[in-house]
Amino acid sequence: MDYRKIYREIGTAIVGHPMEMLLAAAFFLIGCCAEWVPQGRAWDLFNVLRYGVGLFVLTYLLHKMKERTRAKVGYYLSPLLAVAVCFIHDDCPGRIGITLLLVQLLYLWCIGEKENRAFTRTAVHYVEAMAVSFALGTVVCIALLLITSSVYYIFELQSSVYARFIEVSAATGYGLAMPLLFLVFDRQKEMLRGDGKVAHYLLNYILSPALLAYTFILYLYMAKIAVSASLPKGGVAAMVMGFVSLLFILRSLQGFLAKTYYRWYYCRASWIALPTLALAWWGTMYRIGEYGWTVMRVYLVVALCTLTFMAVLFLFRRYGRYRTVVLFALLSFGIFSYMPGINVEEIELWSQAGREQTGKEETKDYLSIHPTARPIDLSRYNRMTFIREYTVEHDSLHVYRDSTLLYGNSLPNLLLSQMQKVGLSPGDTIRIRDFNQMLLIEMDSSAIFLDYMNLIREDGRYRITYTKPGIYLEGE
Repeated sequence: MDYRKIYREIGTAIVGHPMEMLLAAAFFLIGCCAEWVPQGRAWDLFNVLRYGVGLFVLTYLLHKMKERTRAKVGYYLSPLLAVAVCFIHDDCPGRIGITLLLVQLLYLWCIGEKENRAFTRTAVHYVEAMAVSFALGTVVCIALLLITSSVYYIFELQSSVYARFIEVSAATGYGLAMPLLFLVFDRQKEMLRGDGKVAHYLLNYILSPALLAYTFILYLYMAKIAVSASLPKGGVAAMVMGFVSLLFILRSLQGFLAKTYYRWYYCRASWIALPTLALAWWGTMYRIGEYGWTVMRVYLVVALCTLTFMAVLFLFRRYGRYRTVVLFALLSFGIFSYMPGINVEEIELWSQAGREQTGKEETKDYLSIHPTARPIDLSRYNRMTFIREYTVEHDSLHVYRDSTLLYGNSLPNLLLSQMQKVGLSPGDTIRIRDFNQMLLIEMDSSAIFLDYMNLIREDGRYRITYTKPGIYLEGE
């Protein structure tokens, strides 16, 4: 192994990408000082880490554009993006993930070529560089953890010192080493070779046969639905999206193989995908008609639109371009994520608040509780954060923070406990003065304040049709 060459590559990456390394240094410092980083309502420095991948890729994209167009001003001002994200307060679940996805799509659209083979080569090389740098960054983090754990154990240090060791190890591996390694690997030539044994066996003998089996299972399920005249299950849409995505990804990689055995299958990818997409559309639209729009259902429909557009586009050899699909996804997800009036949050609020009595269900009463009643005392809480991660499905509510469950309960039990808190029995009518208390879910030293709660009265009892958690409150 030529260590001098490795050091030379690292030095070239550092010198040639000053703004990327400045951003990596910020990741490292924020990660090391996590305990002392202030988090307030006006600004949140941790957003630099939450949006870290997106910030780094945007800065790197500006560097690439600088090389092509000599527009250096945008690149050297790119650290201001990190300052700007500190003032973002977004309580929409999943929007951070969508934002990071849009950054990747923007990068591929700007850097990728129009021709499919060249575009796929660029995309594969980018994914490889990301994957390898992440894997090696993880190795660096684990190695540092092993060393610091040994020091902690041998010298019997305090647990608070060990917690700092963990923060420094993670900050070094993911905040500093991973960005630097990506810059090193992305400078190399692409690693995917058509005559490589790994690619040959992986694509021809593992992934393609598995995809064929998946196709058979989906078509068998469609036959079952047709015979039994039943509705598709709720999770089928996700299965179809995974299937269609993998189908077209593997289709794009066939041109890199010296020997291909499934060309007959991938040449008919659009005709194979369209019936499964029709199945996903059927189940999705039925559930939207029954339960209304939510943030995740809007994103699901946008994703299905993108996959359907891709399948139709590739029916025509002249127009089938992956770069066009990336542009379509970039615009559609961007519009429904950020455009006022039609963004996912406003669609959800309009849909759920507008689920009114239809006239044919005269025995039912509908009620939408909003935080407009008398104020409540929140003096026992001294910290407030917006809730970004939650699920309201399968008749239950689950609230998370950084993938850790904060609260979980079934909707019937939640409603029962909230009514009992204000002195009501299940059959009583909810009074306006109790609205805010109904929206506050109190726990031992914390609470969750709901944005709203939609109820329906059936057989003399209320039932929650939908609710949305808004704020997480913490006490002493």
